[in-house]
Amino acid sequence: MSCLKSQLSEYSLVDHILRAAFLSRARDAWVIFMSNELAAYFDDSGHPDDKDVVLVAGWVGKVDQWILWERDWRKVLSDYKIQSGIFHMTDFEAGAHCKKEDKNEYKHLTPHQRHLFQDKLINLIATRARFSFCSMVPMHDYKQINEVYCFEEWLGKPYAFAAVSVFQRLRAWKERYAPNDPLVTFFEDGTKHKGDLIDAFKQFRFNDPIFRKKAEVAPLQAADLLAWECFNGFQTGEVRPQFGSVLNAAPGRYGHGIFTWERLKVAADESQAPKRDSSKNVAYYFTSSPKVQRLRKIFGDVEKHRIKGSERSGGSDPAPFP
Repeated sequence: MSCLKSQLSEYSLVDHILRAAFLSRARDAWVIFMSNELAAYFDDSGHPDDKDVVLVAGWVGKVDQWILWERDWRKVLSDYKIQSGIFHMTDFEAGAHCKKEDKNEYKHLTPHQRHLFQDKLINLIATRARFSFCSMVPMHDYKQINEVYCFEEWLGKPYAFAAVSVFQRLRAWKERYAPNDPLVTFFEDGTKHKGDLIDAFKQFRFNDPIFRKKAEVAPLQAADLLAWECFNGFQTGEVRPQFGSVLNAAPGRYGHGIFTWERLKVAADESQAPKRDSSKNVAYYFTSSPKVQRLRKIFGDVEKHRIKGSERSGGSDPAPFP
């Protein structure tokens, strides 16, 4: 048993935040990391208002590996002169098409440098992470099921539903491969319908999710990369070579899944979600928040141009919904 901070030559913000997170759930008043603590980091992509899919994706790994990963990750960003020290996949992709006057901290990279830079980031993730997860909720399918069932009120908005599903996947993985290891879970802060996720976690009696910014917790930047690639893959129907390499290098590809209409219906039926009936005026509440009425906020016809989940489903079944 040893304190992992002694292995590092510089202060690690991830180290500090993880200690605080584990301390808040520990009986003792101190935390010394053992080799079995786990930390998972998730980010989202897509928007229920104007995108084809809402998804949540991320990685789980040993705490000691994440701390070492942070050191190496920050060095790569520094070596390639990313001044903010924070990786944003959207900005990185935009950097390849920027004009000289555009503000983008990746625009100075040549195509060859971009390739090397991304390869180094991907290799770091593949080396340190244990498993990846992703749950996708196509808005075409969600809107369809939400017209038939009180899905939104009963099981949550797309982001909350995807987050609960991905957390279920994480728990199933932990029960199989690391049943005795402590786990702390982080989500990127600032997402629309964050409050719905908090309510859903309480409803299903999960530990409260911890929300942080990418600037605070560097492994959320790895989740950002994965979420962007998953979203891009759904939109285009293609897996980019760079994304394929990280999936092949790090285990967990079968930890990904798409909630088609059929699978959303299974979730509705198994959870006994009521069907919509305009002749009845029924109010719904989560048992965890009996004073807060669950209201429907997502309306509108399903646009024909929206991508259906069945058009992208590779046959991997999402984990059973609680």
